[in-house]
Amino acid sequence: MADPISAGNGNAHASQGTMESKAMQDLRARILEDKLSRKCSAEDLKRLKSEDWWLSTFLRAHNYDVDVTYAVIAECVQWRNNFQVENISILGIKPLLDRQVVYLHGKDLSDFSILWINLAQYRPGDTGFENVFVFWLERHTMETKGQPLIILLDMTSTSMKNMDFNIFKFMLHALKYYYPSIVQDMLVFESPTMLNASWRLLTGYFAIDDGRDDVAYTETGVDNVVKSWLDPAHPQIHQVTRQSISQFVDSKYLPVHMGGE
Repeated sequence: MADPISAGNGNAHASQGTMESKAMQDLRARILEDKLSRKCSAEDLKRLKSEDWWLSTFLRAHNYDVDVTYAVIAECVQWRNNFQVENISILGIKPLLDRQVVYLHGKDLSDFSILWINLAQYRPGDTGFENVFVFWLERHTMETKGQPLIILLDMTSTSMKNMDFNIFKFMLHALKYYYPSIVQDMLVFESPTMLNASWRLLTGYFAIDDGRDDVAYTETGVDNVVKSWLDPAHPQIHQVTRQSISQFVDSKYLPVHMGGE
């Protein structure tokens, strides 16, 4: 006799695949029939026409709602043109690359690539931060065709002078609308106690942004999670310490101050 649970799971997966396929077809037809295609770069238009993985990242993030997904993609391609994502100058971001403010390195325990942000190296007025963040995020996303990524925010030796809410707003907005379904988790290492109020303000901002009032913040225990985003489009934000980070990242990829080899 067939296992009813396995059969049910198989039917659910088949139904999900059919829904995604239909949504993909409808979304692509709408994009190509509309003037939106004339606003895209040649590379973006090629991806919209032929690369399902890119459309899939948006569809998954918005529960396969074609209308909502279309609106988000329209905003995304306009932003990509305005931001000149494909033409970010290495020379322009070299000072931040040299200071390793943002860089890709290693894998977590789920074999996801890690995007590191060394907040202590950020200086207010660093105009290239948005560019260097997008440079690495774009490079990973396009080279791996949307494979999962985690962000590790190293707050060692960070003080209020390093806290610029505009960069946090930019990062989280970009992850939500321009690179959806890519980042699985955000690990916040050793957030100073004095910054707890700042985290509450930040999560409160995103509760308002999402029209929600259920954002929670916890300060004790290993599994400290800022529950700012709860749907598949948004990563969970975990506060980790030297003792708990090994639950996420192997020590061979960690610097010495995090308990690395």
